[in-house]
Amino acid sequence: MRTVALSRLPNLYLGTMTFGWKAQTSSPVDDAIAATMVQSFINHSANAPSVHIDTARIYAGGDSERMLGSALSNLEGGLSSNILLGTKAHPSQPDGLSSKGIRAQLDASLASMGVASVNEYYLHQPDENNSLLESLQTLNTLVQDGIISSIGMSNYHAAEVQRAFDLCNEYNLAKPTVYQGLYNPLNRCVEDELLPVLRQNGCAFVAYNPLAAGLLTGKHQKDTVVAGRFKDNPNYLPRFYTDANFEAVQLIRSSCDTADIPMVEATYRWLLCHSALNGELKDGVLIGASSMHQLEENLKSFSYAKDSSELELPCELVGAFDAAWDVIRGGHERPFPYWRSYSSDMPNRVDLDPGVSVETEIQNDSNGYEWKIVMFPGGTAHSDEGFVAAVLSPDECINRVQPNAKCQFSVKHRKGQSVHEIDFDYPMKDGSVAHNFIRRSDLIGNPDKYLIDNCLHIDVSIQIVERAVVDFEYNRLMSLLGKNMVAHYNAFGEYIYPMSPRNGADLIFKIQIGDEMLRAHSLIINANAPILAESYKKTDNSEIIVDIHGTFPKVFNILLCYIYAEVLPDLNDMLEYGRQIIDTANKYDIDELKSIVEAELVRCRILDKKNVCDWLLFADSTVCLQMKNYAISFLKLHAHEVLASEHSSELKESPEFMMELFLGAIPEHTYDSALYANSSVRAAFNTNSSDPLGPNNCNPTWSLAPLCCSVLGMDPWIGTDTEGKPPRLIGIVITSLANAVVESRPDPFSESITTGKESAVGTRITSTPSESSSATEHRKVFSKDCDSFALTVAAAS
Repeated sequence: MRTVALSRLPNLYLGTMTFGWKAQTSSPVDDAIAATMVQSFINHSANAPSVHIDTARIYAGGDSERMLGSALSNLEGGLSSNILLGTKAHPSQPDGLSSKGIRAQLDASLASMGVASVNEYYLHQPDENNSLLESLQTLNTLVQDGIISSIGMSNYHAAEVQRAFDLCNEYNLAKPTVYQGLYNPLNRCVEDELLPVLRQNGCAFVAYNPLAAGLLTGKHQKDTVVAGRFKDNPNYLPRFYTDANFEAVQLIRSSCDTADIPMVEATYRWLLCHSALNGELKDGVLIGASSMHQLEENLKSFSYAKDSSELELPCELVGAFDAAWDVIRGGHERPFPYWRSYSSDMPNRVDLDPGVSVETEIQNDSNGYEWKIVMFPGGTAHSDEGFVAAVLSPDECINRVQPNAKCQFSVKHRKGQSVHEIDFDYPMKDGSVAHNFIRRSDLIGNPDKYLIDNCLHIDVSIQIVERAVVDFEYNRLMSLLGKNMVAHYNAFGEYIYPMSPRNGADLIFKIQIGDEMLRAHSLIINANAPILAESYKKTDNSEIIVDIHGTFPKVFNILLCYIYAEVLPDLNDMLEYGRQIIDTANKYDIDELKSIVEAELVRCRILDKKNVCDWLLFADSTVCLQMKNYAISFLKLHAHEVLASEHSSELKESPEFMMELFLGAIPEHTYDSALYANSSVRAAFNTNSSDPLGPNNCNPTWSLAPLCCSVLGMDPWIGTDTEGKPPRLIGIVITSLANAVVESRPDPFSESITTGKESAVGTRITSTPSESSSATEHRKVFSKDCDSFALTVAAAS
């Protein structure tokens, strides 16, 4: 066992909620017991740098503060400077957490305790009727006046805590330095999203309910609610009395029995050594008691730990605590949330509650399906704690079966590159659900990475896959000749056309790749493939050998099958030989086969970041408009990653492609900049400069570089030369813009910008005209011709 540094041990706080509160204890703590408890705690902490005692204005209707003040006035040796007091303002009091309400509550608290100031003053929980900003401004003034030393928060959601820090930065206010929250082995929800926010902002965390309100003493039974804090108390009973909690307690108890360590002691040692608490960060554990005996038992556990150099628990027992938490967060009931509501000025505050959803308006895709996006900022019943859930669902499919679809959710950075992606590829019974789409702590703690204009932007691309184009039946009525040939195919299991000279085959195609011979009939080739027929000249009835270069025997056989009877390859062959089939069909002008295979490849979404550039160049060379539009759309979605990779070297040398990408990628909000850029180009190239990229180029031209880089998702200052000029790639785009002006082409921006509309939940949907089929996809687009769209969620999510 290793020795844990004493400096890492969390500070110990005495909680006084039970003082005078008859509803919370079977034997109320009166003034005499309270005084004894306070003195005992101070004696126990005699060697500690400071002694922390916590209370609140609402405890026992103010009686807790009065009893604490009475105990402090009778201390042995008086009230020393190392005794640090903390109390809280509650929204349920008159005027709540408004400036007036906070000041009134603090005055009453100081009077009750008989002190002139307190160390920590907390906002007890969010105020639904008053703004957080007003509360923080009031606390800032109290700090400046020396009435309070530290600002605290309690029971606030991580998003609102982060918002508090942001408001303090914006208005130059004193920041909260301590947060008091629910934390114990049965509820570790704060680890996922709250603690990262606190750590990032230098704020300490003090855990209350360390023994889960007594459940971890082992004295409570699920079917028996004894008198005390659980009896008829909506704040405690549902928080702890759950099947999962009692199952977890039993798991911990069994391991404690095996290790021969009392469960209370094991719990405190777990908090000290194995939890997320850290005394070096000024974290603390708040202990309370409803009797002197309970306090002594709790302090005994801490005394044991303080005096021992071996604080860590056995590995098996630590594993039991972790397994207990897995039981709780994996159960049917969600762990009790660590927060309670939100302040009145919290943006989209109700959207953060578990199960509360935000829906987009319904949109139609190119196949006639109606879709909607549902976001669950607080997660779903199946989400792990701290995760945002996202659902893409077909809303209504009249007279249709629900579709199979491939889809992708992609969170975009402000520069355009994807920073978080989730893919789905399965039948969408009730929608594609990402229960653990993204951690809220990531969104809250890394706003510069995930948020744009304080919003979360999610690009969604979908691809309907109803069925393969070919279902092993003929898609057309075959000619009599074709049917006879099918019989040969079925009988011999070989090629669909006759193989024997006695059947009239008078052509032999010699496939150079593989050196294979395939027979055919010149009559059929002449009628159905005249371009192929031009490769030979037949003047008599003798056999002719025709050399075929640049294709595989399998691919040429597929071509012959289609020439003879319009029989299509199966989907597996299309996926394996798709490019070769298209290339061969294009070479011999078999346009229908080329188009069908092309459409099926697009429908199956074959592109990825490694092959998209090759496919784009290939589609352009073979005049495959569907595939070209699909590739361009895919490239727009992933421009930053693809253009920065080694796979795009050939593409970068094509100004036409770069220009097309640039124009198509300009979003709505860039329209004004684009128009300005266009006018800048016109102004720049009204000169006689013959080399737009040369040393004599005009400065206004290079002012286009940030715009080009922004649209293409690149950093304009990476790769600049010694003169500060952008890299060659951006130069190509600028040159293309210049040429468009110099050659008096139509304004390249005039038909590229479309307008959008805002839905009630902040979803921007744009529609761009396209020559492509339903299989193409466009960034931030969901229209008849394109199946993708963008979802914008408020940053509070």
